Amino acid sequence: MEIRLVSAPETYALRNRVLRPGRPVEVVDYPQDRLESAFHLGAFIDDEHVGTASFYNLQNELALAAAENPPAEELWQLRGMGSAPEYQGRGIGTAMLERAYFELAARGGTVLWCNARVVALEFYRKLGFLVLGDEFFVPDIGPHYVMWRLIP
Repeated sequence: MEIRLVSAPETYALRNRVLRPGRPVEVVDYPQDRLESAFHLGAFIDDEHVGTASFYNLQNELALAAAENPPAEELWQLRGMGSAPEYQGRGIGTAMLERAYFELAARGGTVLWCNARVVALEFYRKLGFLVLGDEFFVPDIGPHYVMWRLIP
């Protein structure tokens, strides 16, 4: 498996397939993709794009407080993470996060947070993420929790 930096548009097909199936591809073109600090990872097996994750230098008040108030610019959001269904359970998400930690640290990141779908809580817990606050509902997607961890 190869994990490399990709452009935001290169993530759209897989984001759409995994995170918003049956919806127009435009719904996975996030406004945050245009932030100068944003970066995106793609996981590839035999040149097939099988995993994706995006990272944005954005703060979250819950994560900021939980991490004992580091400078806000040290907080990064993980969004749009997913693996092709036929490749799930093969360590792609874990490998992408391990690669991301190096990139995040190089950019001055100390805290990573995300809005995790309830179905993904155990995945994130196994990787050291902690739940913050109460469950909330994202329309057309479902229940989520804010989760966070220190960047190793």
